[in-house]
Amino acid sequence: MTPRPVRLALIAVLPLLAAPASAQWSPPSLCDARSDKFAAETCLQEALAKARQALQLSYAKARSVIATDAETSPDQKAKWEQDLTASQRAWEAYRDADCGDLILDEWHSGSGATYAQMSCVVSKTQSRAAELSSRYASQ
Repeated sequence: MTPRPVRLALIAVLPLLAAPASAQWSPPSLCDARSDKFAAETCLQEALAKARQALQLSYAKARSVIATDAETSPDQKAKWEQDLTASQRAWEAYRDADCGDLILDEWHSGSGATYAQMSCVVSKTQSRAAELSSRYASQ
């Protein structure tokens, strides 16, 4: 016979084990409050365009800082530029992996998956733009 505390623990845990795993993650977005799906997706498309523009500007600023750094030799500048490019490519691969098929899997390719993917890309792009801006702002 199983001791009473163990039986009670099993009774409490068994329903949790039977519950399906569901991880439908989507980052919060300013577009979440839109009244319908079309308006929300249009809002996200506009937010993504702004985020991509901000990222392009912050990346260009970073490259400009490297090019105009008076304390860095041309060879060091070339390596710095290569390292920045490699970092950006790695970030893009991370963004694409994290906001791509992974979200489709989490949403079981359901109706909210496209919105969740777009929200993810917007959020990550905004974060990367802010990161590069703050990193190279004081230089």
